[in-house]
Amino acid sequence: MIRQNQLHLIRTAVLDKTMNDVAKDLGVNRMRVKRYETGESYAPSGYLNDYAARYGIGFESLEPLREFEKALDKVKRTLSN
Repeated sequence: MIRQNQLHLIRTAVLDKTMNDVAKDLGVNRMRVKRYETGESYAPSGYLNDYAARYGIGFESLEPLREFEKALDKVKRTLSN
C-alpha cells in the first residue's frame, strides 16, 4: 500500500498530475488532496487504496520510488551539511 508521505512524490514525479487532476479523478476536492499531501490531515486507508487502484500503483511501482526517496534524502542531507 502507498504511504501518505509518498502522495506528493507519486503525483508529481510518477503521475505528472496536478492536485486538480487527482481531485477530479478521485472525486474529492483539491483542498483534501493538498491536506493529505502536506500531512495537514490524515489520509484514511480508503483514500490511499482508491489512489493506488485508480492509478495502478502496486508494489512493483513503489520499489523504484523507494530507491528514489533514499537518493533524495541523501542529497538533502548532503546539501544541509
